[in-house]
Amino acid sequence: MKRTGSILLVVFTSLSTVQCRDPYAAHMKMGQEALSEGRPPEAIASYAAAVRLRPNAGDAHFNLGYSHYQAGDFAQAAQAFETASRHMAEGSRAASLYNLGNGLARQGRFTDALSAYRASLRLAPGNDDARYNYALVKAWLDRDAGRQGAGRGDKPPQGGRLTPEDARRALDRALSDLEALGRSRVRGDKPDW
Repeated sequence: MKRTGSILLVVFTSLSTVQCRDPYAAHMKMGQEALSEGRPPEAIASYAAAVRLRPNAGDAHFNLGYSHYQAGDFAQAAQAFETASRHMAEGSRAASLYNLGNGLARQGRFTDALSAYRASLRLAPGNDDARYNYALVKAWLDRDAGRQGAGRGDKPPQGGRLTPEDARRALDRALSDLEALGRSRVRGDKPDW
């Protein structure tokens, strides 16, 4: 019995030592656990700590962006995804750029979102979600540009950005446009962003 207790102590001591030896891995793991348990603020803190330890680690920036996105902070999410895209391999970079587009779109920065989706599609042309979101945003911008050119459009947003309410109205218009083009159902009637 005494022997079993010693073995368990060694195992627990070894696990603690591993975490102390690689604090980056420990923060990444804590962030993952927090996200899986629905605690984005804690995940943000863990991933931010990982980023401080390894500023060029694309995966830490990506996970930080995802955590901010889950928390509804789309500006911080976009910033983290943009940083992640500079530090990741090509396949992962495409995912970062796609998510960057989603974060920008959620802020109403549709022209910037289009650029991010285009960059993602250059790296991963088969990404149907990026293709869909690109088409959705492009359809709205094209329609809105036509309205403004004819003098019937909405007022241009202040500072070139839309409010969240303007973004929702724009999304509704784009979905209506796509449905009018012969699509009876558009990917669950909601975009991926």
